[in-house]
Amino acid sequence: MKKLVITVTPDTSKELFDRICRGFEEKTGEELSFERIDDPSVIGGFIADMDGDVYDTSIATKLKEMAKHIRL
Repeated sequence: MKKLVITVTPDTSKELFDRICRGFEEKTGEELSFERIDDPSVIGGFIADMDGDVYDTSIATKLKEMAKHIRL
């Protein structure tokens, strides 16, 4: 069974975390095991890592990407 590590903000509800997990199981078509990491630095969204494949929807990353484009 593949393991998916999901990093979320500490205030992410169990219901939302479970929805994220179900979404990855539907997307992969596999039953997965999940590990939750609470990290306030993600600000919002989540970061999912499965065997080195990273899906990053975190607000922190989006802000960093925006800052790169703003700098001249």
